[in-house]
Amino acid sequence: MRGARIFDRDIAVVDRSLKAGHGSVVVAAVDGEMSIKRLVVDGNVARLSFDNPGMPAFAVEDMAEGEIWGVVRFSIR
Repeated sequence: MRGARIFDRDIAVVDRSLKAGHGSVVVAAVDGEMSIKRLVVDGNVARLSFDNPGMPAFAVEDMAEGEIWGVVRFSIR
């Protein structure tokens, strides 16, 4: 998530009470694995993006099991 300025070994502060919207950096549980992604909403389609132009975004409905767990508020390096 270098595009969001979150690097290895940073501490991410996550607020589970916030509703994620377009452009939010979120913690997503995808098939049981937690990861930080950027939520991109285009019309009725929600995608999770790696925030890296070399990596494609993938549609939320393409995931076998997924949940937006919380919204990243800031990170500490």
